[in-house]
Amino acid sequence: MARNPTDRLVPMDGDLASTQQHIEPQTGPGSDQSRTEILEDGRIVNLETGEVTTPPDESVRTGGPSLSKQLDGDVPVVLFVRGARLSQHFADTLPAADRATRGQVGIGAVLPLLNAGLDARTQFLRQFTTNRLLLADPELFRAERSQCPDAKTLGPRAGRRSPWFVNAPAQDSPTDPAWVTEVLRVQRNAGATALVSATGWVDNAAPQRAMQHAMRWVSASRSQAPDEPMFVNLTFDHVWLTNPTLRNVLLHELVESSESLWYLRFRWPLTAPRFGQLVDPKVLDGYKELCSTAALEGKNLILPNSGLTGWVMSAIGATGFSTGIGWSEQAYADQPRFGSTRQNWRPPRVRYFESSVLHTVEHAAHLTMMGEPSYALCSCDFCRRLPLSAPTSAGWNKEVAGQHYLIATAALSSVLASRRPRLAAQRMVNDARTMVQKIASGPTPLAGDNLPKHLDRWLALLR
Repeated sequence: MARNPTDRLVPMDGDLASTQQHIEPQTGPGSDQSRTEILEDGRIVNLETGEVTTPPDESVRTGGPSLSKQLDGDVPVVLFVRGARLSQHFADTLPAADRATRGQVGIGAVLPLLNAGLDARTQFLRQFTTNRLLLADPELFRAERSQCPDAKTLGPRAGRRSPWFVNAPAQDSPTDPAWVTEVLRVQRNAGATALVSATGWVDNAAPQRAMQHAMRWVSASRSQAPDEPMFVNLTFDHVWLTNPTLRNVLLHELVESSESLWYLRFRWPLTAPRFGQLVDPKVLDGYKELCSTAALEGKNLILPNSGLTGWVMSAIGATGFSTGIGWSEQAYADQPRFGSTRQNWRPPRVRYFESSVLHTVEHAAHLTMMGEPSYALCSCDFCRRLPLSAPTSAGWNKEVAGQHYLIATAALSSVLASRRPRLAAQRMVNDARTMVQKIASGPTPLAGDNLPKHLDRWLALLR
């Protein structure tokens, strides 16, 4: 990663051509080649005006860095998860993220197969270029025999559409090569550019034995795809991060395995507020040790469904993370149990992700933040279509606001494309804390769910 750690976010415009001009050297009579000079870093100086311009990176024109660079961990990776709230315009978001990051981040996509329609299973991922990291997640951690708290039983009709899910064997069952072949086939048919192993939930009741069974299925998957990129696909309860015995079992397998690509999902404890960030210090410390170990051992670790927690962990040692518009795509967490009475119904909240405080706030809090003199409105393509300055939320489009969140997340990840990503992230978090303090000195400080409570915790992790 060759970016200077003092670099800040690039302009989040929809078109870099509006802010950067590519100057081709001119030759022959009347040329102005003598009035420009190319610096060592590729920037071009106009010797008459002093203006410095940066030619667009080749990776922007080709849709981001190569797939091999992403799989080798040479660039940060952000995977956008297709959810119910973002499917129709999903294809517009990825190239916009390429432009926002100037091609310095691998922008990919995850298709959760279980709830995808038959057309989406064969067509959705194929609309993207094959230099992207594209995953078709079979979501086997939810299989009925998985022992996961979120295990799902499909009805007859849904079962006929997803036989590989319905027929998923228990973890301790004898290896079934035919079933493994089917799981991998579904991913290939979907257009995945890398596979995930035919594995899912790893129970914590007997951790050593459970891990051995899981890696046995990983080996069976590898035997069916000897020459293809494949991630070790495992899902755990958060106690695998907080309990030293369980964590050591996981770290030992990570270190000793010959597999280099890891796709590890953790079920968080109950996290509040929705669209907030993980603040449990023990879970965060466990994540830190996992990511640091992965980096030291040269393992490329993706943290699915981890949102901005995944961003912080990418600064520490993970290769990347996945996120999406919906809360379940930003965090795989325990959910509160509510009754179905009208008494528990709440009107939907209008939310907006504020990069300046690294937190999602409600519309009223966003208006308050606009009163801070140092506050700057986001200028991404999607924010131009939102009534950001309007006194009410009338005309608010949740999908467009969600696309802004994805672009902002990608832009934050471009800061990590530096020689010292941890320092770069630390500066971003410190800037966010400073902004919160400035707003606090005004008439209406951020409070309640609008107050980011994770910033101090993040700074401690990044030091």
